[in-house]
Amino acid sequence: MDSSLRQRKTNISLLSEEPNNERDQNLNDNNKNLNHTTTTTKATTSKSNLTFKLFFFFLFFLTIFLLAIYLFQQRSYFSFSFSSFLNNNEKNNQQIYTEEKEEDTKETYIPISSSIIENNNEKNNEINNLLLKEMKEWKDDEKRRNAIRNAFLHAWKGYEKVAFGHDEVRPVTNDSRDNFGGLGATIVDSMDTMLLMDLKDEYLKCREYIVNDLNFDKDQWVSVFETNIRYIGGLLSVYELTKDNLFLEKARDLANKLIPAFHNETGFPYTEVNLKTGNFRNAQWHKKATILSEVGSLQLEWKYLSKKLNNYKYFNLTDNIIKQLDEQEKKYIGLYSVFIASINGKLIGDHITLGALGDSFYEYLLKQWILFKDKRSFKMYREFMKGLKSYLIAKSKPNHLVYISEFINGHLSAKFDHLVCFAPGMLALGSTEWVNKGMNINQEELNEELQLAKDIALTCYETYKRQATGIGPEIVNFNNETNDFNNQHSIYILRPELIESLFILYRITGDLKYKEWGWNIFLNLEKHCKTSVAYAGLKNVNVANGEKDNAMESFFLSETLKYLYLLFTDNLLPLDKYVFTTEAHPLDIEFIHEDNTRCKCR
Repeated sequence: MDSSLRQRKTNISLLSEEPNNERDQNLNDNNKNLNHTTTTTKATTSKSNLTFKLFFFFLFFLTIFLLAIYLFQQRSYFSFSFSSFLNNNEKNNQQIYTEEKEEDTKETYIPISSSIIENNNEKNNEINNLLLKEMKEWKDDEKRRNAIRNAFLHAWKGYEKVAFGHDEVRPVTNDSRDNFGGLGATIVDSMDTMLLMDLKDEYLKCREYIVNDLNFDKDQWVSVFETNIRYIGGLLSVYELTKDNLFLEKARDLANKLIPAFHNETGFPYTEVNLKTGNFRNAQWHKKATILSEVGSLQLEWKYLSKKLNNYKYFNLTDNIIKQLDEQEKKYIGLYSVFIASINGKLIGDHITLGALGDSFYEYLLKQWILFKDKRSFKMYREFMKGLKSYLIAKSKPNHLVYISEFINGHLSAKFDHLVCFAPGMLALGSTEWVNKGMNINQEELNEELQLAKDIALTCYETYKRQATGIGPEIVNFNNETNDFNNQHSIYILRPELIESLFILYRITGDLKYKEWGWNIFLNLEKHCKTSVAYAGLKNVNVANGEKDNAMESFFLSETLKYLYLLFTDNLLPLDKYVFTTEAHPLDIEFIHEDNTRCKCR
């Protein structure tokens, strides 16, 4: 046995001879050391696991964050790819993206309508087509709005440069005229359009004029009707959009200047009043009579003024007119002569028309019901519908264009004013379910009236299409049995009536053809009516590149361009929340139906 083996045995022997208590103590010490080592190892392992988990979560959230940034930067491409993702069609996806790049190199976020997203059960290609159509319509509307806004700016800058503070610019001779009291009609009439188009600098300059220069204490004769619709209506709508009391107070001050025109006994106003002296008179061509459209187109503005001021003086003055007209006997149900005797308030003669002298009276019957829930006005409007459909609706030859005729000296006339083209909008608005809710009107009647609105709008558009300029004349006569109508008065003074009706018809029906008709009219205005400083009317709409009329009416900015702009702005000023005056000034609806029935329109 070698020495090393011996030595190991000796050690074993010595260990076996140790006392039991000493050996037990050593074993306990060894166990403690082992437990401590195990605990330390577990703690180290736990810390390592926690560090790993934190690192993993950090990487996960960093990845999500970077992905979100990437998707945000690529949102335009993503919006185009969404429909293709549903369709799993790479070819269609590439085509969509390519078409967008060709139309506009700028990246634009285009919201996808929930009506499309929710329609997941339809065929994928149908979703694709709807999405493309909606995106194209959205982009077309934006471009067209911008073009119309630029047209407004062109007209405004010209007025501002050569006519600021005067009523209107003369766009051919580049100077001004004062035909509405010299109070700055274009300024007051167009301010709400500026607000809608977000033209803040232009608006602020106009407000400064109102504060410093608009003075009603002038020895000046003014038309009660024109002063109301252009000035009081304009001031009230700006107040409505801004809640700036300056405009409400100015409207009140001007209304007070017009009150002396109201006849003490009959309550019917004379047509003109002197702002300083309070003297009143009728115009020379109708000295003994006042005009239906003039006395019947004060109610929206004056009743609204009373509501805002909590002063019913203005309400009562104008409501009395409607009450007296309603109580008079009519030869034809719901139809009123255009002349009213100033001395006793009685209807004179039987000239009945929806054109000049009559138009906005009928419009305001419907709108008084919508704005104030005036049941008398609603009754009068429904009676008017019966009379209109019974006596005045006619069709041309040979193409059966539907038009509204008029009574002159007891006989039907085929004369048709451009002004009558407001009627399709009125008829369409009056046919809606929310307007008639709770009034027990037969749905077939309402459907008939909506169809009538569409038919007359088509007729009005035909009077535009058939002219060399693509712009409608002041008056046509449907007495041409080989070509439907002849031009009776071929001028155009930048009128808005057809565009107003196209706007309302599109909002109610959603039919895109009304947008296209409106756009065609705008393009023709740009081509034939634009001058170096503004826009001018035409002496003859059937002569291309013909002579221009040296006038730009304030309603071109207040109505014509406003309605064009709104035609391509779906959600601005919804029809069930705002009523437009006859000068296109929006007023908020004070009273709505108790069940909050709302318009099913765009």
